[in-house]
Amino acid sequence: MTKRDLFVLCTFLLLGFLCCYHCCAKPVTPEVKKEDKKFQYPDLNYESNWGKLTIDRNNGQIILREHPIWEGEAKFVTPTKVYVIWYLIENGKAAPGIYDLEKDGSLIGVWNWDSDILIDEKTWEATGDLRADRIHPQGK
Repeated sequence: MTKRDLFVLCTFLLLGFLCCYHCCAKPVTPEVKKEDKKFQYPDLNYESNWGKLTIDRNNGQIILREHPIWEGEAKFVTPTKVYVIWYLIENGKAAPGIYDLEKDGSLIGVWNWDSDILIDEKTWEATGDLRADRIHPQGK
């Protein structure tokens, strides 16, 4: 085999590899994500049985103020569940709770002092010595 024959053979092998690679190899392109529809938080701005409830509809943060004994900070953890931390104004003692959003804007759930309740942050279910509660607009 001459140098020319070897060159021709290598050229055909290289061209064959390139053609096979071009036809069989999948192109690497970045995965394009569809834009997720942003969840629209409900309008929960009202005077409640536990004080004034306001929500930041951009991020789902809820504040409960103007009750003589309690204050609360909350956030949506699913589209229908709200995690609340109540604070005793007198000493700042915390009492977490988990609530379900009702169609009328009320929140129905359970709470207790830190040492008496456990809230699973994967399922958002509460266990322990649970105290039932309802946050609702005044007069309802």
